[in-house]
Amino acid sequence: MKKQTVFILIFALTIFTVLIFSQIPKKAIKEISSVEQKQIGIISTNDKQGLMFTNLEYKFTLAFPSGWVVWDESYKSGYIQVFNYPQELASSKGGFTGSEGSNKIETYITDSDIYTKSSEYPEKEILSKKIVIGLNTITKTQVELQGGEEFISYYVKIPDENKFVNIVIYGDERNFSVLERILETLVWNK
Repeated sequence: MKKQTVFILIFALTIFTVLIFSQIPKKAIKEISSVEQKQIGIISTNDKQGLMFTNLEYKFTLAFPSGWVVWDESYKSGYIQVFNYPQELASSKGGFTGSEGSNKIETYITDSDIYTKSSEYPEKEILSKKIVIGLNTITKTQVELQGGEEFISYYVKIPDENKFVNIVIYGDERNFSVLERILETLVWNK
């Protein structure tokens, strides 16, 4: 009888221990998921300025011209892609069409204002210079790829941070000037 009682007690303790420890990882996963799902970017519209993107973590707002559309909900994580053509067309092409008159703008946070070369998209020429737009000193980097395509990347230092807002435009070069107009709308929300 004692052997049976000891066996039942050990079995019950084993089951209890397994149940307790199996709950710890689930709780940790739930906590991690809730942090990862924290929304740090929002989109709004403004009759005067059009599409507005606000990054809540780094406290800035940018205005995109009316007619530009947001690609997906990645803006909630602080990264945004906008296009100057209808989302249906962007969706059918898997994002960027690259056709005449079309452009894509990406905005994200980076640790440096130095362009990083890419083996996937080999560069022919890279030109960087400091410029001032509004109250911001900006590193402007123009990149020409070996295939002839070009893009411009602007790096704006985030006040009181060792990070930069990187805003890049791809596509039809005739529309590249829109990026400087967008940068003129940059507001730091203290």
